[in-house]
Amino acid sequence: MIARLQAALFDWALHPNNHVTTTNEKIATYADKQLQVKGGILIGIWDEAELAAIRQQIDTRSSL
Repeated sequence: MIARLQAALFDWALHPNNHVTTTNEKIATYADKQLQVKGGILIGIWDEAELAAIRQQIDTRSSL
């Protein structure tokens, strides 16, 4: 069983055309619009007040 799984992993790793990718432009757009803050899961945010402050800061920057 281990050999079968190892062979499947090697096959996947050696054929990158099977990997799902995202273009750099799409990543840049996602970052520019702060979509990770607006609808994503954020790591390092301690509470709702901190999240609200970050969202307010983003909204202020985007309205300029």
